[in-house]
Amino acid sequence: MKMLVLVLLLAVAASAQDVKQWVRDGDDAYRAQDYAKAVQCYIAAIKLSPEMPELYERLGTVYQEQHNQRYLLAFKKAEELRAKRDAAAPPAAPAPKGSPALEAAKAAYAQKDYPAALKGFRPLADKGDPTAEFALGLMCEQGQAGPVDFRAAAVWYDKAAQQKHPQALTNLAFLYIEGKGVVRNAGKARKLYLDAASLGMASAMFSLGTMDYSGEGGDMDYVAAYVWWKRAANLNHAKAAANLPKLELQMNAGQLEKARQRLSEPFPRPAGR
Repeated sequence: MKMLVLVLLLAVAASAQDVKQWVRDGDDAYRAQDYAKAVQCYIAAIKLSPEMPELYERLGTVYQEQHNQRYLLAFKKAEELRAKRDAAAPPAAPAPKGSPALEAAKAAYAQKDYPAALKGFRPLADKGDPTAEFALGLMCEQGQAGPVDFRAAAVWYDKAAQQKHPQALTNLAFLYIEGKGVVRNAGKARKLYLDAASLGMASAMFSLGTMDYSGEGGDMDYVAAYVWWKRAANLNHAKAAANLPKLELQMNAGQLEKARQRLSEPFPRPAGR
């Protein structure tokens, strides 16, 4: 029995290694614009591991280059597999409820009764409640508390961000990227995104990866972009997951190895504000 288990384990390990080799061969063929070979390699990998959405995304990318309408089926299959993976994940613990006043304000907001929501959030925000501060910032940014007011949104977001409210940190960072209500400052945005990312905000991780990929506020860095997008993808961020296969095809073997090494290291601690 033990021998049988050992043989099965070795077979699984060999299969996983074969998948990686087919993917590497496919990536090399794609970079060389040998799309026919790339398709063959990715299909071979899919036959060995048919439940990996990343493989279908790679295949779909090649089909797009070939102007082959099969890319639609490949991307659809990848989406279905990701949805299946998400459904199999353990359910998240319910968020703790706030005070009755906060819950009433949130309920009013959900019902789009913005005057009642504003009336409920304002006294709580004045007392320093970070959720209410964030809510007021959001309402100011979206024009739900009156005319759109990015300066007021930035003020409320900053109050909540100082108390490490993840979404407030992320939204404030976006205002600094866009220069809305504040002086445009990519460096400041990056620090805010880092704070939010350290609190588990997948959207902040995605934004950090996007900054590194495009060179926003610094040099282009595919390795750093891969690391951030991979962390976001691990938290089910759809855009990050979709970007990874394309980015991998733009990276060389050394860059990919460096990125995977960084992913094995402790999460970076945010810089002080």
